[in-house]
Amino acid sequence: MNISRTLWRIQIVSVRNGARYDARMRFIFVLVTLFDMALGFWSGSQLLSHIEQWKASGPLALRWRPFYCRPPWWDWQLISS
Repeated sequence: MNISRTLWRIQIVSVRNGARYDARMRFIFVLVTLFDMALGFWSGSQLLSHIEQWKASGPLALRWRPFYCRPPWWDWQLISS
């Protein structure tokens, strides 16, 4: 058995498998990028519609309400006096 021929075959098989893996990774990268772009366009359109609703309701709709925004544990006392 010729050692150089065996090593050459192993190298060819390795390159072929590497190229196949690389092609799969490129496909997945393109797929995920397209999904991210679609999600970005969707969320951008949602944000624009919310901004239009907020503009229509006036500045009082955007006012910060500290008593309504507090978490439920805000007034809990961990150490009793």
